[in-house]
Amino acid sequence: MNGSLLASEALDLDKREYFRVDPEYNPFTNGDLKGYEEHSDRFLEAQNATVVEAIKADIDREKRDRETIEAAGWGGTGAEIFASVASPTLLLPGGALAKAVRKLRSAGSAATDDLDTVDWEKELQIGGGRATKAIANATAAVRLNPGLELLTSPSMKSRSTFLKLAENHVGTAGELEGRTLGPAVESTMKRYQGNLATFIVKRRQGYKAARNAGFNRRQADFDAAVARATRRGDKDVDGNEFVEAVARSWREDVADPLKDEAVGVRLLPEGVKVTTAPSYLYRMYDRGKILAGEWQFRGILKQYIRGEVDRAIARQEEIEIAKNINRASDVDEQLSRALGRVENVDERLANRRKVREGKLSAIRRKEGQRFDVLRGRVPETVLAAAKQAADDDVMVRSVAEASQSAKVGQKRPVLSLLSQKGGVKIGSALDQELRHMGVNPKTAPGLFRKEGGLSAVDNLVAREDPLLARMHTDQNGYADPDEILAAIRDEMAGAPLRTEDELAAEAAREALEANAEQWLESIGLPSNATVKQVRERLSRALKQEDKLSDLDQAIGRMTGELEEFDRLTDEISAERLIAEAEANRFADELNDLEAKINEVRQQANASPTVKILVDFADARKAFAKGRYDQARIGNRIEAIERVEAEGRMTPDMDAELRALRADKNKADERVIKAKAKVDKLKPMLPKDRGEELDFADDLDIDGYVDEIVGSTFDKITGRQVEDVPDWMVPVNGG
Repeated sequence: MNGSLLASEALDLDKREYFRVDPEYNPFTNGDLKGYEEHSDRFLEAQNATVVEAIKADIDREKRDRETIEAAGWGGTGAEIFASVASPTLLLPGGALAKAVRKLRSAGSAATDDLDTVDWEKELQIGGGRATKAIANATAAVRLNPGLELLTSPSMKSRSTFLKLAENHVGTAGELEGRTLGPAVESTMKRYQGNLATFIVKRRQGYKAARNAGFNRRQADFDAAVARATRRGDKDVDGNEFVEAVARSWREDVADPLKDEAVGVRLLPEGVKVTTAPSYLYRMYDRGKILAGEWQFRGILKQYIRGEVDRAIARQEEIEIAKNINRASDVDEQLSRALGRVENVDERLANRRKVREGKLSAIRRKEGQRFDVLRGRVPETVLAAAKQAADDDVMVRSVAEASQSAKVGQKRPVLSLLSQKGGVKIGSALDQELRHMGVNPKTAPGLFRKEGGLSAVDNLVAREDPLLARMHTDQNGYADPDEILAAIRDEMAGAPLRTEDELAAEAAREALEANAEQWLESIGLPSNATVKQVRERLSRALKQEDKLSDLDQAIGRMTGELEEFDRLTDEISAERLIAEAEANRFADELNDLEAKINEVRQQANASPTVKILVDFADARKAFAKGRYDQARIGNRIEAIERVEAEGRMTPDMDAELRALRADKNKADERVIKAKAKVDKLKPMLPKDRGEELDFADDLDIDGYVDEIVGSTFDKITGRQVEDVPDWMVPVNGG
């Protein structure tokens, strides 16, 4: 068993195999951890299948060892203790003392513990052998422990300095008298360490979540991605949500609290913010290393700055291309507005078609009514109801009663019961519980009492109030407090508790309403119809024969209005033709600009910015064409649908309509994709700020670059700051 405890398949692997990274392998996503989910933390750094299998073997062996020990009973327990805990110190005389020393893991604390555990009376009686040894050990511990040695120093300055700097678990005379030097620096630092600890926990959790989501790299790679994200507005270049979450944690839990406190003590100015990057990660220049390799560092700066200058010069050409793109964008906007006007006219026409359909439907309804009147037929249910109402209007009265019936019971019966019982004592546990539910003096006036009142709801006898009768009770007949609180919560949510009588009354009310609603539906009226509406409906059912002449006049008038409506619609259709012609003119102008933009396409492979410009131009063109196709196809669809509404549809037209609708859906998808790409690329276009670099030759450029390099180097090393000694720039790590 001892050999099993000391063995490890993972640690026995060849170092190169242990650290080998398989970029296509992730045990968290390929199912290799099935059955080992509770041990998932042990696989976080496993980057290949060999290591995963080795870790599984270790886990399986440990499991078998535990099972063997458990099966062995006390003998197995002894073996486990011997294998995992035993040490030579346990075999020395005074084994209990040695165990205490080993458990505390500190010479000083162990020695003082020896003094506490000695049976002094027994030791004095037998010569004090163990006591003498314990005192000797404690004296030696003072010499070994710097803190204890400072606390026992003859120098008061040494003792006070130690107490101000470090935490101390040894009592002092001053503390016994109630005097203190205040919190130690080590104690106050724990507040910041707590923030850092919070971040470290979230960092580990974030890495584990990333692994589960398919992140196939090590913790160090994850940390590097987090560091990059903190310098880019907490945005990961690969869009990893877990990297971004840990980056935000760094800023919220560590960086921002430190910044805010620094502003509070005026170490930083109010409103301080990053000006050269989206966000910032605390870093330091290694000043000593920079000074030692000055010319190498200057060379790095010069190479970078010269590259930036060269790119700025090249950027001037890109800006010229951007101007053409911008001009094309202006025309594109004009085209969009023209298409918008077309769409506006189309929308007006679509609305008029809906109105026309409504007018035509109204005419047809009138014609149907006239047909019914001519035939002298009315719905049997309406006639029956009208006749019954003439003799006995019992159902009309039922409708009236149903409309006037109110819900049974109080809105907040349980709270009213508590008020009757003396109210709720302010500051009690019941007070706090109710306020969490939203019950307060404002929502329940008069419930809360300063003097007297209930502190809990555990002493309400269920049989004394019908409202509590259906609740569970304890052996003494008190209603269940949890059910009472649940009832209060329900009534605050609009579902109050009811007594048996109230429930019966509510059922009767609902039955009356259901009966009235069913009858109203049978005569063609909504459930909320008034008695007046019912009587009017029944009266109309008996007088339909008198409507024939009125219907004839209404149908004639509505037909004339429809003809005038169609004439105005034709004028709007002509207006649409004009708007479409204007849109076509802008489209032609845009095509001419596109031809100019196409002339720079061969530069796209040489310049990333030109590629962005060309891609933006293509996306914008696709968007404009898609919008045009939408309008063209939509117009044709609307024309055919109008023919269909008039009942003149042919099989060929029906086939064309189906094909056009499919084409319209495809055009809509193209427009959405093109619009998304335009919105994505537009912020990347170079801005024309009117700045132009004007250099005579390469020597002029070199002089400009050298000036920037010198100024930058002096700022980093502190040379440029007057009256500040070198040691005031102590950036020796970073």
